[in-house]
Amino acid sequence: MKRNRKITIMVFTALMCAVMILSACGSKGSVAATYEGGKVKEETVTDRIQATRNNSEDYKSDEGWATVLKNNGLTPEAYRKQIIEDIIRNELIVEAAKKEDLKADTETIDANIKQMKDSGSLEKTMTSYGVKSEDELKKVFETQELSAKLMEKLYPVQKLTDEQLKEFVTQNASAYAGKRSSEILFTPTGSKDIAALKKEAADLKKKIKTADDFAKYAKQYSQDKSSAEKGGDKGWSYQNSFSAEYSAALEKLKVGAVSDPVETNNTVVLVMCTDEYTLPKDGKVDYAKVPKDIIEALSQRGSEQNRNSEFSKYVAGLVEKAKIKINDMPKKLPYDVDMKLAKTPDASAAPQQEKKE
Repeated sequence: MKRNRKITIMVFTALMCAVMILSACGSKGSVAATYEGGKVKEETVTDRIQATRNNSEDYKSDEGWATVLKNNGLTPEAYRKQIIEDIIRNELIVEAAKKEDLKADTETIDANIKQMKDSGSLEKTMTSYGVKSEDELKKVFETQELSAKLMEKLYPVQKLTDEQLKEFVTQNASAYAGKRSSEILFTPTGSKDIAALKKEAADLKKKIKTADDFAKYAKQYSQDKSSAEKGGDKGWSYQNSFSAEYSAALEKLKVGAVSDPVETNNTVVLVMCTDEYTLPKDGKVDYAKVPKDIIEALSQRGSEQNRNSEFSKYVAGLVEKAKIKINDMPKKLPYDVDMKLAKTPDASAAPQQEKKE
């Protein structure tokens, strides 16, 4: 079975920043690119690309790496260029944040790294981000935070106008079609096994006559404390990754109906459909029929998209002013593989997307 694999080309908000102080390569000490205020060492670029290769066994062989590049329409030179630009973009953002007197919360970052160390996940996290030390990982997190703070300061979220909101909802609400549900979750405790839980759930179902009843019993009996506090509300389908059993039960329910006890993941659950949003057969969105909370979600999404777009333009301006000059790629770099080694798409799986914590 083929897996969906894809190189993650890092953008300015990417987690894998230019923070490596790494190993020897054929061009150690040379400069890959210059820009106003700084330069990028060739070894930094090489180490970052090699870190990407090391994240997947499929990328380590020259054949696998050539295939991954080809399947993404890239060459070693083109990928090197994207990495260089990403490194510089991140550095420009950090400098811009400093000019705005913005600082990262280093205490919280240090605490998070310590928690990773204590839980045994630090090495895995460092590998997934392509860094080799705690200091490098810390800089990754600092860059992330400074980027977010800079965007928030320069481009605070602006509420969409009524006209903008209606247009955005009309264009995007189809992706939100589905059902809203609530649950009462029963988990095995002591002498209660699945059979006993099913009987308990079935007995409770007999008492449920209204949505208010369901909410009351969810607060009283449900072992899912986060949803129990909200009367069992799990939100809309698009907000969740329900189990197959839960989804199948919900699919059969009309609004206001409660399922029979459902066994899923060694638990038992009662499911109630509390709302439904469907599109007409022609697929066109009628704004007046879109549920209020979906409109609110789309309003936030639209506002954030507008802000992200403005921030992207701002960063593009920083890059343009930086007058980046990328030097020719040296020969015999470890990632500069012969593209003739690449397999055809039909003979090879697509590239794997890097895992992030």
